[in-house]
Amino acid sequence: MTEVSDRREKLKSAHRCFLCLNRGHNARVCSKRGRASCTRCKGAHHRSICNETGAITTPTKDTAPTTVGKIAVASPDFTYLQTARIWVMGPTGLSKLTHCVLDAGGQSSFVAKTLIEDLKLDVVDRRNLVVSAFESRSSDSDPRRVARFCAKSIWTNTVVTITAFESTHALCPHPTVSHDITIMALTRKIQLADPREGERDLPIKVLIGGDHYWRIVKDASTIRLSSSLVLIPTMFGWILTGNRTGITANELMINHITLEHLDNDVLRFWDQETIGITPNQQKPLSAGDYQRLQEFHDSYRIEDGRRVVRLPKKNVCDLSLNHDTVKSRFRTLQKRLQQDDALRTIYEEQMLDHVVKE
Repeated sequence: MTEVSDRREKLKSAHRCFLCLNRGHNARVCSKRGRASCTRCKGAHHRSICNETGAITTPTKDTAPTTVGKIAVASPDFTYLQTARIWVMGPTGLSKLTHCVLDAGGQSSFVAKTLIEDLKLDVVDRRNLVVSAFESRSSDSDPRRVARFCAKSIWTNTVVTITAFESTHALCPHPTVSHDITIMALTRKIQLADPREGERDLPIKVLIGGDHYWRIVKDASTIRLSSSLVLIPTMFGWILTGNRTGITANELMINHITLEHLDNDVLRFWDQETIGITPNQQKPLSAGDYQRLQEFHDSYRIEDGRRVVRLPKKNVCDLSLNHDTVKSRFRTLQKRLQQDDALRTIYEEQMLDHVVKE
């Protein structure tokens, strides 16, 4: 037990993750959380720092769940399915939080048999269902119940009524969105349909096919995060979909400023930074300032989609010291971080990640 405590202290002092043992983050925001665990106690930590002393057990075939469409992610290069967390509500008032996947390529929707039984969903019909897999020459046909239920957003009271075939299978949990995308969503005040918070690995028990897909997806424009990754607006929130190959936090967040979403403190900071370059000048420009402004406009051009301007030949600007201003802004930042635990956690993680990369 003493060795385990020493290992934990060494990892903590080296700013290493208890789960993957890498630097720059902790187990709460580790990309392997939910996909890797201790082989002894199944906890969210590495086996080498496990306090359990029991033998490693291997699950038998009898206890293995029956799943289809298993999602096994071994690297950052994977494709996000269109998943969302929803409340499934029945006619008796019972409801259950679960995962759903939107599949515009499927002709029908499906709901797990366990949800039909647990929530006492209305069975409105019974039909023969013919299932044909892609590139499969054979097809299976069997009678299935058709149930009706209400799907409710986790953010709002938006509800959509769905009829779906009974399914005896459940998909494995889908990987949650990465930490950098969560930070981007918080920055832009976007409500993700499948958020990272809670870290709960919910199985996918609802598949919404093309019969209801376009009732849920909104007409608003998508948000393109990269050439292969987008956010789709839906009644359940913004759904992340696409391939994540090569996507990094810097590529998602660099130089992104949306003025209408900035809080008052940031807006005041922005106004201070633009003093002297805004068109509404209370003080008229001097002859020297006018000349420099004219040189800026004359040299300004766009090359390969980038803005290019020639630097002045001589630095004639006499900038005063701004120590007092910097100290004042730093004290303001300290107060904000002390009052907002979530913001302080994000700030510390980002700064630690920056220091480690340097």
